[in-house]
Amino acid sequence: FRAFFVACLPQLPSLGPRLAPHSRPTTAKPRTLRQRLQRAMDAWMRRAMSVGRMAFAAFGLVCVCIAWGLILGTLYIYFSTVFPLLVDVRSLKGIIMYIPASWISFNLIFNYFMVVRRKPGKPVASITEEEMAEMQKEAAPTKGKGWSKFCKHCKIPKPPRAHHCHICGQCVLKMDDHCPWINSCVGHEKHRYFFLFIAYLWIACIYGCTTIGLYYYGWLENSSNTRSERRSGNGALIFTFVIAATVFVAMSAFLSWNLYLVLTNQTTIEFHYNRSMKSIAARKGEVFVNPYDVGITRNLRQVFGPFTAYWQCLMPSTVNLPGDGSRWLTVDEPFEDIL
Repeated sequence: FRAFFVACLPQLPSLGPRLAPHSRPTTAKPRTLRQRLQRAMDAWMRRAMSVGRMAFAAFGLVCVCIAWGLILGTLYIYFSTVFPLLVDVRSLKGIIMYIPASWISFNLIFNYFMVVRRKPGKPVASITEEEMAEMQKEAAPTKGKGWSKFCKHCKIPKPPRAHHCHICGQCVLKMDDHCPWINSCVGHEKHRYFFLFIAYLWIACIYGCTTIGLYYYGWLENSSNTRSERRSGNGALIFTFVIAATVFVAMSAFLSWNLYLVLTNQTTIEFHYNRSMKSIAARKGEVFVNPYDVGITRNLRQVFGPFTAYWQCLMPSTVNLPGDGSRWLTVDEPFEDIL
């Protein structure tokens, strides 16, 4: 009961004497016009945020349905219509081509399913009310000079690299951004599946465009097909090639960007912050260093989990990542404490 009023009326003291089961909180009535306008504006903003959150959730569901339709529809057309035009599935060449196509398709579906299904990870409040009161009293850092350690929306401490998402309505561990195509945030638990999905999507586009291109150049063709079968399959060939080529162009830039972030152990939010800090340090004649960039191998292990060879990062896995997302390796932190 008390939590409801604390959430709806942020001007009330967050910590105070506990209310009796049937008592009502006493609040000072706004006396001035400015106070009345402020309270009305706060109420309107809360309603607008609630409506906006529901609208984004509905939009995200539509985006996920569209993505599933495009992925499954394109794969079905490729394997049912395009692939038989390229090569005889029962031949040795057909089996050799079928194995990588099946592996790419499986990883594409698996990683998208996991990135949609998995929760991004959220902080867990494990401090006393006295400690929380002290954190609330701390002044928020100046914009561009650090991150707040307490979330005024969730009323819980924020671990390093965690941020509040107004669309999800919660804090997210190692938040990168909110993506409507997965209807959630890219966070600590989702990062590897998100990266592997766009990586295998990029690989699938290369494979599709290459095999269809070889068919049009005459280097791939199923000789057992009749002329009418080849003509009827031209529409499917063109559709698949256009989809694959378009997505390839978009994913090339997007994958390069995400690969850079993974190798340097940054999120999109941290990249903009680090760029600002580099500019400030350069004006002072100093050099800013990303505190979370602890080397390529350790950076990759924080995203993909433990591995002994780099190729293992591309393997499908449901193994939990090292750490709980509340502590992170830094250039000054002993590595054995977290990994």
